[in-house]
Amino acid sequence: AIEDTDLLLIDHASHQRMVDEVPAIGAAYQMGLQRLAAARDKRIIGALTASAQDRYLDFIARYPTLSGRLPLRMLASYLGMSPETLSRIRKSLSRK
Repeated sequence: AIEDTDLLLIDHASHQRMVDEVPAIGAAYQMGLQRLAAARDKRIIGALTASAQDRYLDFIARYPTLSGRLPLRMLASYLGMSPETLSRIRKSLSRK
């Protein structure tokens, strides 16, 4: 985590018991896994097909407040580019 965070740790056996015994938790867990898989696939496709600038613009559209709170190197790494490339993109967009 890059910011202060509260974290709840649940051991695997307890988690599995909750998923098995509480239908709403099981359904929410399944839905979360499906969303996670879809987001991962979309991110991989974007990394392979979109330009660096498009990936940055998509990130800004999805998470408008997050980019200002992340160190440049972390954001560049997440987007699959060098910090220098991200700096050039940001500079170019600020001129428009």
